[in-house]
Amino acid sequence: MNSSRHDCIRALDIVSGDRKWIFFADGPVRFAPLYYRGKLYFTADDGYLYCLNADTGELAWKIRGGPSDRRILGNERLISTWPGRGAPVIADGTLYFAASIWPFMGVFIHAVEPETGRLLWTNDAMVPPT
Repeated sequence: MNSSRHDCIRALDIVSGDRKWIFFADGPVRFAPLYYRGKLYFTADDGYLYCLNADTGELAWKIRGGPSDRRILGNERLISTWPGRGAPVIADGTLYFAASIWPFMGVFIHAVEPETGRLLWTNDAMVPPT
């Protein structure tokens, strides 16, 4: 369960409804997390892709989607210039995610090894719009 208002991901007990754990990002979490092989993957407006242990909520790793930690004002708060505004996906064992919502700032798409967070490739060229 995610919250863009409280910048977090929560896990609830399916029987009792009690909270099992909570993890806070440094910005709104706008999409539901992706579950894959015991891990949860999600992006946040802080510009990071996070990987958590699904059972404990402990951070396994995180990777920044943009070229720096530069912040701007968005929805009356500071967010990354390259926020994670799309849910990550896994295809053929590779995790993909994107960062940015303003094409003039560059849109960065990444392929990541889901187990380790190792970057496989990224489109790091900033191409101006035509």
